[in-house]
Amino acid sequence: MKRRMVLLALGTMLVAFLASCTSSVDKTRPPQIRYGEDPCDECYMLINEERFAAAYITQDGRVRRFDDIGCMLTFLKKHPEAVATFWVVDYQTHMWVDATKAYFVKAKELKSPMGYGLIAVGNEAVAKEIAGKHNGTVFSFKGLQEQDDLLSN
Repeated sequence: MKRRMVLLALGTMLVAFLASCTSSVDKTRPPQIRYGEDPCDECYMLINEERFAAAYITQDGRVRRFDDIGCMLTFLKKHPEAVATFWVVDYQTHMWVDATKAYFVKAKELKSPMGYGLIAVGNEAVAKEIAGKHNGTVFSFKGLQEQDDLLSN
């Protein structure tokens, strides 16, 4: 009986320990980036320019942070993983936007940190206006992911 109680207590402690190890990241909210402190998961440069930042949260709760949208897409192509949510910062408002609902502009004239020339905005009309001013092309997130040659910087 005593041995049974000890095993039950050890089992309970093990379950509690394993539960504490699981991620408590809220996948429905954008992750925090400490600008000037957090490195990009792809190029390892410090993330300094908020308007170009991107991130995603994996199904198992890992947060990936990037200093350029192109870095995020490049990293994901090199290291495929199950992603719960993608986030990008709106180039104009500096607010986080769900990347699957954002509009992206690719233009050589747009100087992003790693030279991919990609920005994101939350409004299609704004994306078209920026693309017109900078001789760029507008993409949805899905369309952006389908472009094989888009990531050449």
